[in-house]
This record gives sequence, C-alpha cells and structure tokens, in this order.
Amino acid sequence: MNAMKSLLTTLLLLSVLQLFVANPLVAQSDMEPGWSDNLSISAGLDWSKGDTDMINYSYNFSYEASYTNEWDLSLGINGSYGETEGVMSTNQHMMQLTFDRWFWSGTLSINYLGEIETSKMSNVFTRTTTGIGLKLRPLRRWWIEFSLWTIPVIVHDRQYDTLETEAVMRERNGVTLLFYFSEDQSNSLKFEYYYQPALDDYNNYMSLFKADLTVYIVGNVNLTVSFINKYVSRPLESKYFESEYQVLKKTNYNTNVSVGISI
Repeated sequence: MNAMKSLLTTLLLLSVLQLFVANPLVAQSDMEPGWSDNLSISAGLDWSKGDTDMINYSYNFSYEASYTNEWDLSLGINGSYGETEGVMSTNQHMMQLTFDRWFWSGTLSINYLGEIETSKMSNVFTRTTTGIGLKLRPLRRWWIEFSLWTIPVIVHDRQYDTLETEAVMRERNGVTLLFYFSEDQSNSLKFEYYYQPALDDYNNYMSLFKADLTVYIVGNVNLTVSFINKYVSRPLESKYFESEYQVLKKTNYNTNVSVGISI
C-alpha cells in the first residue's frame, strides 16, 4: 500500500508540473525536427577505489537515435578489467537500454529502462533492472537540457558465491543536467544522479552520481573524462569474498579517461 501511494503521488506531481512546463515559451526546443543517430566506440583507463583499488582497462560502446519531440533510443555497453600480478582483480560489465516516447512537444515521456550488469569483486553474478516510468523535461535548448524521472523497477540480484537470486521492488528517481558547448551538441558536460530505494524499506537503497565531459579533439575522435560515485547501503554479503579478498565496501569511486571515435 505504501509503495502504491508513493507511486501515485509521484505521478500526480509530474502531471501537475507538466501543466506548467507545457507552455511553449518555457519548453519550446531550439532543435530542428528530424532524425539523428550516433555510434561511438572508445577504450581507455579506469581508476577504481572501493572494492578494488587499482587502474584497469576499460571499453565503451554506445548507440543513440532520436526523432525530435517523438522518441529517443539509447543502447550502451561498457566494462573494465584488471589484474594484479596475474590474478584478476577487476571484472565488471554492464549493458543498458532506454527508450522514451515523448508527448507535449517533447516535455513528458513514457520511459523504459533495462539493465544487466556483472561485477565479480562486488559479488554480483548478474543484476537485472527493468521498469517503465515517467520522465519530465521542462528545459531544453541547444546549449542546455534538464530532465527528472521516476521509474518503478524490479531488481534481480544473483550472487557469485551462492548463485542465489533475490528480487526487490525499487523506485529509481533521478535528475539529468546537460550542457552543450557547440550547436551541433558534440562537446558536452553531463551530470546525472539517481536514488533507488527498496519500496518496502527506504533504508535499503542505492545511489549513483556520474559526471561526463566529452570533447572532440579532431574530426570524429573524442576524449571523454568520467567520474562515478556509487553507494550501496547494504552490499551483497559474501563469506567467500570476505575470506579471500576484503569486506565489500558501501562506496565505490571510478575515474575514467578514454579516447573514442564516433560514426
């Protein structure tokens, strides 16, 4: 019942906000209508601190497609791997798919989220996250974009040590702020934050802050610097990892520098 009340309250607030931001003087985009897409592949180095403290190799693949004020599609695959004296010390990978169907001139969307990830040093054999929610985009110009969203999600965690699976209903609430330094929106600074509590226990939550700076060096070659701060209030317990490596941390930091090419 509390979960349903929380969801209904959130949807109601978003609906009320939409009535204000639907005014074209506020929400009208400077962007020209039409189709656009971008494919990017990059590789680099990732410095992690938390469950592991070391520099790793990293990779990233992303594809984004959109039709102005109609829909957005984003597919991303990334990961990192590292060894210490021939012994694996980092092995984590993630795939994320998001889809937005926009209404009211690109102000409000129905948003689908799907994620699957694995991280051996965090005792995550697989973690899948799926859900459908709402996204509100009250501000969008060629140089700035701001959005906030709420998505009820089901998270399935399967642990490395026991291979047991636990399903938890959560609510992912977040904000995204984008700054563009050129009208073609190639050079950008992006901030993203989300808070994801369990609906039956708000002390059981995950949060993530991420900042990405992307600058094109020459032609289609770009340089990206990223920082991630991820917090888990209750890390997965693991006798194996506590005895063989170290106690799992609540906070993990990652700083990544990569060079890529866009097509």
